[in-house]
Amino acid sequence: RDAGLAASPSSPNEELACKGMLKATLIAHDAQHAQPLAFVPYLAPFLQFALSQMERWTQAPRAQRSIACDEALAVSDRIVIRCLQLVAAVLACPAYRSGRKSKSDQAASEGGSSARPLPSSEQAVLVLDNILTPAAVGHLVRLLVTSYLTLNDWELREFCSDSEGFLLQELNEEGLRVRPTAENLLSSVMQQHKATAGAVLIEMLQKSASDASSAASGASEQAILVREAIYNAAGLCCYELQELMGFEEWFSSCLVRELDGRHRLQFILRRRVAWLLGCWVDGLRDPAPRDAAYRVLCTLLRDENIAVRVAACDALLKLVDDVSFFADGFDNYVVNAIEGFFALFASAREVDTKLRVLNVVAIVMEGVGERIQQAVPGIVQVVPSLWAAAQEQHLLKGAVLVTVTRLVQALGQQVTTVIDFVTNVVAFSADIQQEHELYTVEDGLNLWLATLRNLPAAHHPLQALFPQVVQVVARDFEFLQVCMQITESLLLLAPAEMLALQGQSMARLLVLVLGDSGSTSSNVRDEGTIMALEVVETLLTVQPAGGVALLEAAGLAHKVVAMALGGQESSLVTAQLLCVLARICAADSSLFLSLVEKIGPAMPVGGDVVACFVGVCVERIDSLMLPTKRKVVATALVNLVGTGKDCILQQLGDIINVVVEVMHQEQRDQLLPGQAMTAAQSYGQALAKEMGEDEGPCGEDYQGRAEAETGRRHRLSSEDAVNNVSLAALLEQKLCECRACRGEDAMTYAMTTVDAEVLQQLQRLAQSAT
Repeated sequence: RDAGLAASPSSPNEELACKGMLKATLIAHDAQHAQPLAFVPYLAPFLQFALSQMERWTQAPRAQRSIACDEALAVSDRIVIRCLQLVAAVLACPAYRSGRKSKSDQAASEGGSSARPLPSSEQAVLVLDNILTPAAVGHLVRLLVTSYLTLNDWELREFCSDSEGFLLQELNEEGLRVRPTAENLLSSVMQQHKATAGAVLIEMLQKSASDASSAASGASEQAILVREAIYNAAGLCCYELQELMGFEEWFSSCLVRELDGRHRLQFILRRRVAWLLGCWVDGLRDPAPRDAAYRVLCTLLRDENIAVRVAACDALLKLVDDVSFFADGFDNYVVNAIEGFFALFASAREVDTKLRVLNVVAIVMEGVGERIQQAVPGIVQVVPSLWAAAQEQHLLKGAVLVTVTRLVQALGQQVTTVIDFVTNVVAFSADIQQEHELYTVEDGLNLWLATLRNLPAAHHPLQALFPQVVQVVARDFEFLQVCMQITESLLLLAPAEMLALQGQSMARLLVLVLGDSGSTSSNVRDEGTIMALEVVETLLTVQPAGGVALLEAAGLAHKVVAMALGGQESSLVTAQLLCVLARICAADSSLFLSLVEKIGPAMPVGGDVVACFVGVCVERIDSLMLPTKRKVVATALVNLVGTGKDCILQQLGDIINVVVEVMHQEQRDQLLPGQAMTAAQSYGQALAKEMGEDEGPCGEDYQGRAEAETGRRHRLSSEDAVNNVSLAALLEQKLCECRACRGEDAMTYAMTTVDAEVLQQLQRLAQSAT
């Protein structure tokens, strides 16, 4: 076979031999993967063959043409790739580890098998140790770095003529090209022979630094390419090299000098320096070297070669998206970095490059937090052009929407300066009738929500888009959560206008989720039902009478009562349903009674609906975890005491038990260390938390805090009558009304159902409240 390969390139013997080699290495690779221990007897010849072929083909010219398809690969490259893959598979195989016990060994030790045993892992280790001696490992590392990690002639021409296209081609899978396959093998060698391979790499780095300093301006092209390959190896093996070398010293003493070279191929080294800064993030823990890295990368963002700029962009992403990143240390570079990102976006031709840049922009904007404010004027100027550039590319639209959302969050209440642009973007992106909706609806809804949460006041054109929310939910419930949050934010901004202008759309939205009056359950799972009921509760909080009218007109009042009292729903859903009904009763008990009177005859529950409501409240009060909701239910029950109905007197003991329990909770919440709080303040804070103030920092769902909406929630809680009422005073008042309505005898008899200890606690709580 070797004799045949020595023939001329056009020799039929060579073609036949190459085909045989390709087939043999493929069979060996598959067999080793399927039966690693059974392959041990053949391990030595095939491993030696692969290593010898890797050595031999370094003397042959590498492929110098495009690799768009497998047929375009030179035969030599295909053979080398197969050999590289075989050696990498052998090194990475867990069955070839010392101390590992094979299945046949286990069966033999248990006496349960008479079959011929497979070779052991120790035999495989012995074979590998005989072949991969320290000298052989060192030679393999040098061979890989100097022969297979260097750019070949075709790659160099492509890099120089079309750097952006070359970057995208580098993303091809390992196994399709020689260099990525060799990179994978080098990583495997470093993992299995860390000490030997690491020492060789460090020696190569030291020699490279010495050669670079001695030939600063007169380096040959080959020397540049080899140096780039050595740096590539140092980045690929950065994790293993961390214990063997200090990156900070190497960066300051050697890599920084590569930025000032004047060789025509110096851009290759500048790109590799930027890439190394991203690889060695863990080596940049101290503020000083990290600051130097920021300065270098912001400078490289303005390099004349786009490959260098993309590498700097990616490296900044890794530095910002790192546990050691602190926004104050990046403060001086925010504006330069953002401007560099957008300049790179404008000069990029490929969609993949633009997407990479926008992803980095979004993560940097999130990472620096409030410090992005200094870059906001520049972002505002550039964002419309970004959106215009994305009109022809659907994939870009989603990335631009994320950037616009980050901008809105950074602007805060100053979002009014771009509100017309944002409104147009929302109208376009959240329209499910458009062909691009698959790429834009989710991000468009998130942008809509972020805008509403930051607006200081209602914006009518944005409010007028609400029917699009209904259309999204009518199609499916994939984006139900963000749609419910948009609805709630609109209610908080302008409740009266929202009810007047979008009442019908809101009613249809709630019917889509909760189901119409003819159904016995909700159309969504419990989580979705609770989301919708939270919106209903907010509606009844900001507009009690108008909210009840909307529920009645949509047929949802009957549905809510039936679901609450039917006993078919889960405890969490039932508790939220009770909160909705209790909110009506707490605001106006006569309104609640009139509602019950209208729908009572059609209810499937037996007996008095009011009595059933009180019983379910007493039974499910413990399912309500938030004190605000518990107080709403307690306030509703106390309001019903004033009606003097027979069913209320019969359950007076249970009602007072609930009231005392809630009063105890209220008293505990007021007694915070070093701080005295009013009931309104204590319950107002809980309500603000419940309604979303403490949802956490901005994340991928872009639904974090917004100062404007937080203020609206605080105002709502402080103005809510339930938060300001004293349960003790209200109970005393309603007991007096009941006594006047039913007489002293009936009231005295009803009070006998109350436990004496509970009455004593009630008196003590009432005294402490005054």
